[in-house]
Amino acid sequence: MIFSMSETLRSLPDIEFPTNPIERMGLVLSGAINSGPKSTLVMLFPSSREYIENSDLTASFREVVSKSKTPFADATSSWLIPYCKYSLEDVGLVAQILEIDHAGVVIPIGYRLTEAGEKYGVPAAARALYFESQYKDISLYKVFGQTASRGKEKLTSKVRAPALRAEILLCLEDNKDSQLSVKRIKSLISPQHELEAVEAALSTLEREKCVKITKSPSAHYMAYELSGKQDLVPSKYIKGEQSIDIMNCAKSICLTNGTVTTEDIFDALYAKYQSKQKDPYRFKRYIREILSKLVKYGFLKKQGKWKWAELFIENTEKGSIISHEFLSPLLSIMQEQDSEENARIVNVVRGDLSAYALNAIDRYYPHSPGYMRKHMAEVDSQILMLLAIDQAVQEGLTMNDFVELTGEKPKSLSHRLDKLIKRKLIRIEGKTKSHGYRYFIIPQQ
Repeated sequence: MIFSMSETLRSLPDIEFPTNPIERMGLVLSGAINSGPKSTLVMLFPSSREYIENSDLTASFREVVSKSKTPFADATSSWLIPYCKYSLEDVGLVAQILEIDHAGVVIPIGYRLTEAGEKYGVPAAARALYFESQYKDISLYKVFGQTASRGKEKLTSKVRAPALRAEILLCLEDNKDSQLSVKRIKSLISPQHELEAVEAALSTLEREKCVKITKSPSAHYMAYELSGKQDLVPSKYIKGEQSIDIMNCAKSICLTNGTVTTEDIFDALYAKYQSKQKDPYRFKRYIREILSKLVKYGFLKKQGKWKWAELFIENTEKGSIISHEFLSPLLSIMQEQDSEENARIVNVVRGDLSAYALNAIDRYYPHSPGYMRKHMAEVDSQILMLLAIDQAVQEGLTMNDFVELTGEKPKSLSHRLDKLIKRKLIRIEGKTKSHGYRYFIIPQQ
């Protein structure tokens, strides 16, 4: 049920909301509409003059998504209300309602939309749900990520990954007739974004096929040449399939061209290792590390001076669709423009909220932390089952065996196998991962 305020109820005050449209967009995108379940919750709130109790909000959500084949169909208050508290409330779109009983005890009972939630949050949530219904092959969560940024995209407390990625895509769309370098992009977006965070965001957007990164044809790199003392490289320093491939590739290119660069080796080997090294920046860093070792141990010597390659970034067709069809309308909401069109989208989505919510949850759930935890537990069980079957012959299973039998990627399997080893459920025998590692189950007492 929806209630008006009474004498025994108190509402926490509205949080001050930014006046800058880009900052508004960043907060709303990061905290409220980067996933289908949160967008659906926003659409279930009454006007800002009324509130809804936690139990009723949960019941309304479950009714709307009752036909979902995901766990959201059975969502509880303990699952949904933290969305309100740690996402919607944190960014200023809802405020908590407190009840004061006869003994003066304060009890949190529900939430209401703030002024910002009604003015910006609701039309933004409607836009997100509408966009994912129009482009069913695009998951906003997969592109923009979760509210709490991880890794190098979170270098300051004010920066969240969804906001940064959105700014980059809009910047590229606004300058689509120009070649933009990484440093140029940084200069055009909000100043609080660190260069390393921008590079990390670009890497993610490239992986999601939202941007295309090319290098300048006139760029120069540190060049290396053979030292003539190749026998000085002890095998204990350069080991593992990738490292040995890099060393042999460097030698081959040097024999053909006289010199070799990081980019030469990257172009020659990235296709082979792309399934293991999805981040091209990380693979290039790894190549540079091996080249430095080869110089240190006398295999190569440097020739010339280092100059960073100029990388240029542009939106792909997918990036342009997201920018033009979602982010630009979202920014117009924050600028308080196109009010009639935004009101129309809100009415369209509310008219069939269940269909829009179910579609958005389908876009979100396969990439959600909950699904990944469940999936990884299933992979662990599958690994243990395969090794239990092998126990009768004690031949052990290799990484290639697991890839073939489970269909999982080597990088994911390696992570799961390491976890199971640490839990002392399985053991490993052999010399190297690429030449003979075999896994065995450890019988449990």
